[in-house]
Amino acid sequence: MIEPRMLNYEDFPDADREVEGSFELVAEKGEMKVGCFSGIVYAERDCGENGTVPRTLQMMVPTRREESFDIYPFDDLNGRVTYPCIVFVQGSAWFRQEVFQSVPALTGLAARGYIIAIVEYRESTLAPFPAQIEDAKTAVRFLRANAEKFCIDPENIFLMGDSSGGHTAVMAGITGDAWPNAANDLGADGAPRVSCAVRAVIDLYGPADITKMCEAPSIQDHTVPESPEGMLIGGKNVLESPEAERTIVMNYIDEEKAVPPILMMHGTKDRLVPFDQGVRLYEKLRACGKDVTFWKVKGADHADPAFYDARAYDIMEEFLQKHMD
Repeated sequence: MIEPRMLNYEDFPDADREVEGSFELVAEKGEMKVGCFSGIVYAERDCGENGTVPRTLQMMVPTRREESFDIYPFDDLNGRVTYPCIVFVQGSAWFRQEVFQSVPALTGLAARGYIIAIVEYRESTLAPFPAQIEDAKTAVRFLRANAEKFCIDPENIFLMGDSSGGHTAVMAGITGDAWPNAANDLGADGAPRVSCAVRAVIDLYGPADITKMCEAPSIQDHTVPESPEGMLIGGKNVLESPEAERTIVMNYIDEEKAVPPILMMHGTKDRLVPFDQGVRLYEKLRACGKDVTFWKVKGADHADPAFYDARAYDIMEEFLQKHMD
């Protein structure tokens, strides 16, 4: 009988026994597996007649082969490896999010060595703009404040979002610690208790100016009160309400204001958020001298698989690595 011995991966013996008729697959160095940990509450929000609602994170966490199996739920992480974190804002037309919808698609990115925290934000039927931006910022602050617990490198936190989540991610990234902020995120002096600044932002086919969405081909009327855009501003007509102006991303960009680097990807056959929306934001960022990269995804529709394949992840990873601290 061989007595059990606690050995690390490098010291554990590699079985060299020949097995007749067997095949051999060599495990590649650096491969990772990904675990998903759900329902991590980052905030409790008062939603009036709807009561207090918890807002949660669904976290995808990579694990190296040499790390132990019993890593989570985040209770014994002394000396563990830290990872950069991508705070992902899921598209949902600003309505209620199916919080696990993006998990399968994002697993490939997480396996490259990134913690991905999917934000559940207040949907427009609970709270209009800018509640979604406030929640994204609160999530970033929560993760930074608890970075050691969650194995996160607090200096390398990024925002990423698709569709309406792209709008939210860009807005949260470029406004940073300035307005809008949830009241609970601020101290007595009005300053943030923890910064929500991020290293960079990835915007996948997000809207930029909801007042101009019907100035390009689309399969949806984006102006009526019951549209996603109308609901974002409280169930109002987008072209008649001054509230719409506050949601326009370009209104928060000028030559003087610093914004984090932004990677944009938008499909040329996007039927829901016109390609023109991405171009408008890109051109404003360029005109103001900002660090922005735009990828035109030829023939891609809204939420197209092309945004979640190895080629797209290569582009994203190159961008993330370039802006890593």
